[in-house]
Amino acid sequence: MQESKVLFAICARNGSKGVVNKNVRSVLNKPLIMYSIEFLKKCAFKTHLVVSTDGNPISDVVKNDVDWVHQRSSELAGDTVARWPVLIDVVEACEKKYSIQYDYIFDFLGTAPLRRKEDLEACYQWVKKDNVDNVVTAVPSHRNPYFNMLELDASQSTPKIVCEPEKEITRRQDAPDTYDMNGSIYAWKRASLFKSPKLFSDKTRLHIMPERTSVDIDTEEDFEYLEFLMNKHGNPE
Repeated sequence: MQESKVLFAICARNGSKGVVNKNVRSVLNKPLIMYSIEFLKKCAFKTHLVVSTDGNPISDVVKNDVDWVHQRSSELAGDTVARWPVLIDVVEACEKKYSIQYDYIFDFLGTAPLRRKEDLEACYQWVKKDNVDNVVTAVPSHRNPYFNMLELDASQSTPKIVCEPEKEITRRQDAPDTYDMNGSIYAWKRASLFKSPKLFSDKTRLHIMPERTSVDIDTEEDFEYLEFLMNKHGNPE
């Protein structure tokens, strides 16, 4: 049986607004993005590991540890650019560079360093199934939109439950299960990725990860929590 061709892509731009240069920020004496790269390098089923970025400092930090650093255009480097065209761009660039067409595309955030081997392999097994287009990862929600998550009404003065349940829910345990996407792993069949920019369809599947391995860095407090977890538990394998 012919071996599948699998692209691992980390799409990381410089100059985050929330935390400046968070992808290369030092965490326990190592740039944050390197935790993901070192983990993904060990995966046996990948064909290529590539970083798509917009130059330094990310390029210099990662260039010796990935198969290729793809320099995306300035049009794809802004903070309002959607993820889908960036991912399509790096896939097309890699296929041209390596004269290959991939079967599966994996997209990773460089700011979510605690994913585990078993979660990665589970997503691979999911996306290879005939009735699956893509897989996303998530954790059980801290707040439930049917019970204790609020929004303001049109007047912007009166709070209301985000999702009005069909009948009153008096305990959180009785509310429908909901999940927070953690951005750790996105897995696609190539044909499905190129067919539509929509992340969800009736052939999307969910892989649930433990909360402790689902930290994604958006704030200074996230960095503090990440270092706490790493000091206590180490880096997942």
